[in-house]
Amino acid sequence: MQYSSDLIRISTELTVDPQMFSVYLVHADAFACELSGVKCYLNGYTLLCLNTTDTVTVHSGGGDILGFCFRPDFYNIGLNHTVIESDRYPDLRARYSYPDFHLFLARDERYCGVLPLTADTYRSLLVHFRAAEQFIHAHGTDPMWSCHTRSRLISVMCLAESAYQGEQDGDTDAVIRYIREHVERPMSVESLCRMFKTNRTTLTKTVKAATGLSPMQFVLEERLNQSRPDLLFTALPIGFIAMKYGFTNANYYIRAFKQRFGKSPLQYRNEQIEKWRANKE
Repeated sequence: MQYSSDLIRISTELTVDPQMFSVYLVHADAFACELSGVKCYLNGYTLLCLNTTDTVTVHSGGGDILGFCFRPDFYNIGLNHTVIESDRYPDLRARYSYPDFHLFLARDERYCGVLPLTADTYRSLLVHFRAAEQFIHAHGTDPMWSCHTRSRLISVMCLAESAYQGEQDGDTDAVIRYIREHVERPMSVESLCRMFKTNRTTLTKTVKAATGLSPMQFVLEERLNQSRPDLLFTALPIGFIAMKYGFTNANYYIRAFKQRFGKSPLQYRNEQIEKWRANKE
């Protein structure tokens, strides 16, 4: 599937596009702005998730800003704002594993599109933004640019969701959030205990109370679940996806995926492609 470079762009200015979702990574020092009538004071690390109807007014201050602006059909051909906001979209999501885009659409007294970030989460996001920037610039020479860019966008949205859940839950344990946001890193019970200055018993109780799984079971579950959008919405090789999500080799990833979901990653990908083709027909 060929994707036009017009479907996504990198922006270093805080603006709203009437056809695109926008996600901005901001490192600001006393940055005052107004988002859709809500006064915001950004200080430190922040992620902004803006939709086509949001408005932005910058009052004072500044900082480092790097953003994706993308049309929904960059994520998957056939998606658009009308479909996403329709009553039938929950059914389409269940059938085709589409994202819900709620970080761009949900607005209430607790959330106006602004997500505070830890320094560690900011650094992880910056890696994905910078990589996507390079892939977008290479769209004329790299035939896989859109898959690589979409893979980075998938990771950005996953990290954004983790930040959102942390804000909503308040008491989300730091270990759980760390695992969710760093599945690509080598992890063991010992390394997690050292990082969070705890012991094996306490770590296991904490993770199991929150997830029902042991620490390493939860690491594996996160790696497998987070890899699925890359299988469905990119054509990247299985080995590349395995490596991206922290698996030591493709064979281990394939075995673990088949044990968890009853089919290999390639079967999972091909079945979804057949669903899309049948729906198109």
